[in-house]
Amino acid sequence: LHWANPGQLPCSDTKRTTDCHVDVSALSDSTRIQEPYAGPVPMVVHVHGTHATPENDGYPEAWYLPDASDIPEGYAREGTFVNKFGRKTNTPGAASFVYKNTQPSTTLWFHDHTLGMTRQNVYAGPAGFWLIRDKRAKSGETGLLQGQLPGPAPKRGDGLAETNLPGARERYREIPMVIQDRSFNRDGSLFYPDNRSFFSWPKEVHVPYVGSETADSDIPPIWNPEAFFNVMVVNGVSWPAH
Repeated sequence: LHWANPGQLPCSDTKRTTDCHVDVSALSDSTRIQEPYAGPVPMVVHVHGTHATPENDGYPEAWYLPDASDIPEGYAREGTFVNKFGRKTNTPGAASFVYKNTQPSTTLWFHDHTLGMTRQNVYAGPAGFWLIRDKRAKSGETGLLQGQLPGPAPKRGDGLAETNLPGARERYREIPMVIQDRSFNRDGSLFYPDNRSFFSWPKEVHVPYVGSETADSDIPPIWNPEAFFNVMVVNGVSWPAH
């Protein structure tokens, strides 16, 4: 994985040592770039939509590994953006980000943002709601903190303007729900395709594989452009009835 370039893999940008494209022409053995990584999973949290300063934003290049003993030799332990914005946020294996929560009441979400692995980490689970509630709101939206929903439910026949425009929104409760698609193996573990050939794409949209005999590409076969799964999951529950 390019986010964890071991020292034996030179960057095409000679000023970098990680978070870069590998200079394949400089390798004596090109199979080295395809060796699997068996160490711990990198992470960095990004709160999607929040007012965040650069050091707290969770840039993809700000990923870091846990302070673990099973990191393969020669692999980077953190990305190039760690502790680069004027405030030290990271210590070995940990990060501390600060969010001002200065927006009006809203529903945001947080998720992993690791360079090259966001799709897999979010699919595996590191994602969730980030609810901001305003104590000054007329409808008393701090009700969630008191175990109460902040208002009545919308009624049948209510129009878009009655439920979504400023002022009107405060009269209604908000029920946070996230709908996702997932697929599972027989043992209950998550299924995720390991190559693009899993999908029957039209020939004209195929991205060539690395090492293809007919076309060159710097995109590995494990990088699927998109994926569609067969189980609907609502707030982590598959096929809820109510």
